[in-house]
Amino acid sequence: MDKIRIVYYINQFFGQEGGEEAASTGIKIHNEAFGLTKNFEETYGEECEVVATIVCGDNYIAERLEDVTEEIVNIIEKYHPDAFVAGPAYGAGRYGVACGSLCTEVQEKLNIPVITAMNEINPGVQIYRKFIYILETGTKASTMK
Repeated sequence: MDKIRIVYYINQFFGQEGGEEAASTGIKIHNEAFGLTKNFEETYGEECEVVATIVCGDNYIAERLEDVTEEIVNIIEKYHPDAFVAGPAYGAGRYGVACGSLCTEVQEKLNIPVITAMNEINPGVQIYRKFIYILETGTKASTMK
């Protein structure tokens, strides 16, 4: 059985670029599991493979949400993934909105399953929950396990 091909989106923090000082970092692509996505691949490695990790700063995407969403969806499409994962965003609002925007557009344009995760206080939940499936998380990354 072939592994499920996953493209994964994370922000600058989980992509090991830095914290708020790196929030304006542009799009970076890793053709493998990278940063937080290595944990995902280790957990589900028998069934799936992260074929690309897309990292982008929270400010970079928040300040031009539509354009950057479109650019990232075009990147995702080139990998011919079977599914798309974004986050988890916890309570981080800019990150949650980015995850929700990307998942909504990937689902609509590429017609593949998408999943993200965030806390109910995240504004991304209010905006996108009627369009995509959002797993519930705690408010901070320390609740990851």
